[in-house]
Amino acid sequence: MKVLHVSTYKTGGAGIAAFRLHKGLLALGVASEFLYLNHETENFLKKPAPPLPPPLPLYKRIFSKIISKAVNRSQNKNDVTTGSADEAKGSYEAFTSPITDLDITQHPAYEAADIVHLHWVADFLDYPSFFSKNVKPIVWTLHDMNPLQGGFHYLGDAAANPHLAALELKYLNMKEVALSAVRSMSVVALSRWLLQLSTNKSILNRFSHTLIPNGVDINVFKPLNKGFAREALGLPAAKTIALFVSERLSVRRKGFDLMQDVISKFSDQDQVLFCAVGIQDTAPKPNTVYLGAIRDEQLMAIVYAACDVFILPSREDNLPNVMLEALACGTPVVATNVGGIPDVVIPDFNGLLAQDTTGEALYEALQIFIERKSLFDSGQIREDLLKKYTIAKQASAYLKLYNEIL
Repeated sequence: MKVLHVSTYKTGGAGIAAFRLHKGLLALGVASEFLYLNHETENFLKKPAPPLPPPLPLYKRIFSKIISKAVNRSQNKNDVTTGSADEAKGSYEAFTSPITDLDITQHPAYEAADIVHLHWVADFLDYPSFFSKNVKPIVWTLHDMNPLQGGFHYLGDAAANPHLAALELKYLNMKEVALSAVRSMSVVALSRWLLQLSTNKSILNRFSHTLIPNGVDINVFKPLNKGFAREALGLPAAKTIALFVSERLSVRRKGFDLMQDVISKFSDQDQVLFCAVGIQDTAPKPNTVYLGAIRDEQLMAIVYAACDVFILPSREDNLPNVMLEALACGTPVVATNVGGIPDVVIPDFNGLLAQDTTGEALYEALQIFIERKSLFDSGQIREDLLKKYTIAKQASAYLKLYNEIL
């Protein structure tokens, strides 16, 4: 069995999760290939430019210019229904087009594959050409909402950018037309939240669905001596330390602004310190240690081990890798009750869930955690994760699905 994983990136939450699965399948003896977008891939998979039409006679060229000027004068320049993602100006985390100039079916790994496994493929997969040309069984893992939507990846961005509604609908219609060529496909959701969304009136609801959560590398993310971890990072030994992690701290969906509200409310409590990991593109807050962006997993395991609690203040989220990584290190989680987070967080066992997505609710949940901190058992938290969210368990579930398909 040869499986080709297609992912725009190897980095970022979705790319990391996809590459972990690829490695997990290799460990099971599956011939797994990982195709992602880089300079070499982009050049290799470029679709040939269409041939130029023969030149028009001179009188037709003159007439065409006259007509073109008249149309341009009468056209509303703010009409986005004929625009592209490059022209879709707004405030959002991601807005991507279903059209690219790449053809994945040209790659030798595609030709050799028995199954094509799509992951986060925005700006890589060309919907019209791929779904019309593909002859392989497809598995598609939903890492966010984009396969169910037009250009946006989460509902919050769509709501915040109503001026792009027409372009969003245009892209959704393009996806629906492209997918009409697909007779069967296996869709995998990482969380019950996204499983419900996809099976309920989405453009993918006619396909079979399976729930398979992500796994985490338990040999990397594991409990470490807290004293050693704090000394290595230069953190104080005696304080309660709360951690926040995001690729960029300014991403509204990830809720660092809510975290900042919490930090402000703890300003008079000297025994609580906050740590933030990610690109710091927000104003610094007092009583906060900014560790910058960390790409090394071994170092991140030390960061999780150094902290008493991991804060996850997401407004929308699927099944964050960082949540699973923290729990694998035995670090409890205080989080918002959104997306796939309640699939994992068991109140008063491995964490707490805030009453709503506000800074006040997160502050109250963190206060309760601090009062009950001694009740959270690091060893039991890790043992629970080992039963549910390892890469080996994830890879075995996918292997079972592949065999059923073939």
